[in-house]
Amino acid sequence: MIRTLRSNRSVFLHKTNVLVFSDMAYRMKDNARMFFLVTIVSTVAICAMGGLMGYQETIHKQISDAYPFAYNYIQTTGDVGQAAYQTKIIEQVLKERGIRYDKLSVHLANFDSINGQSLNFIRLSEYTKLAKALDYPVLSLQGNEAATIWTMRNRPLPEREWSVKGTSITFNMKQTVGKPVTPPIVDEPLLIVQDEMLDSFGNPKEEHLLTAYDTDSADSTADTGEAIAQQLGYAQTSGFWFTSPAYLEEQMKRTYNLMLFVGLFVSCVFFVASGSFLYFRLFTDLNDDKQKYRSITKIGLTDKELEKVATLQMALLFFVPLAVALIHSSVALYALHNLLHSPVIHSAITVYSVFLVAQFLYFLLIRARYLKHLKQSAGFN
Repeated sequence: MIRTLRSNRSVFLHKTNVLVFSDMAYRMKDNARMFFLVTIVSTVAICAMGGLMGYQETIHKQISDAYPFAYNYIQTTGDVGQAAYQTKIIEQVLKERGIRYDKLSVHLANFDSINGQSLNFIRLSEYTKLAKALDYPVLSLQGNEAATIWTMRNRPLPEREWSVKGTSITFNMKQTVGKPVTPPIVDEPLLIVQDEMLDSFGNPKEEHLLTAYDTDSADSTADTGEAIAQQLGYAQTSGFWFTSPAYLEEQMKRTYNLMLFVGLFVSCVFFVASGSFLYFRLFTDLNDDKQKYRSITKIGLTDKELEKVATLQMALLFFVPLAVALIHSSVALYALHNLLHSPVIHSAITVYSVFLVAQFLYFLLIRARYLKHLKQSAGFN
């Protein structure tokens, strides 16, 4: 770009452009290694901070997508008495805290397919009950039609037809539901079939009872989830699962906050390091610049022109490496955005803005000190 501008005589010979472009060409060659270091260090700092902030948003999104209900209880051993006792504990805690809820209980049956794969089934009527509570579309199935819940966006559904071992029934997948109605502890695919069709299979290999409690989002707090988990822990610790997405998110964020602090610290260190490279490089050339501008002022360079030329040259040092670092980190963070299926881009924009503002303030500070030295040497102050 500098060579192109220098080849344009009307631009190159306009006012102080001769001085600016000539000095820029020299500085680009002389400072190439420093530009490289500053660019890489800035890229690492931006990626570290942008990635960690993006992951913070991802935690909430992934948990809210994976756990559609505020509180979930799954009895895995078939112990009806234990299930009744423990759901009573859950409801007692919710009642004590004044939380209104809708209780939804469904059964999940597990059978083997003819190829040995374990399949989970849910009755259409029970799926409909959960779907209505979540405002999902209601399904309609006929004969041996089936629907499947498959939420893995980056992986295709393994099969389009499923046959249950010990029966002559083959299910044809009518459609795929991309939103869960159960916690992720239930293995996918979860097949939705007509009630009478599932009843005709006989006794399942395993049967789980899922009890979901649907509450207002404001009532779904980490404190309530923790209180329920502690009460159930005192009762019996095997044969069941209890999940509260708010409590789970709180636990993950406690661990994540330490990572965020470390990432913030590393980013600050790297940012200060990149600024130090620029600062020491600039003041290493200070004596040469003093002599140069002292000579040029003798042939008519004014105070304002000196300030303009020096500012452009300093802006080159401060903002060209940062601009390249933003391009580098944009590619990395966009790849992370596609990998996590989360709004990392929003966090990246925030980080970019912070780095630009910080670099601009640092530029103004150094510029003021540098110009003071140059003007004193040139005899303007």
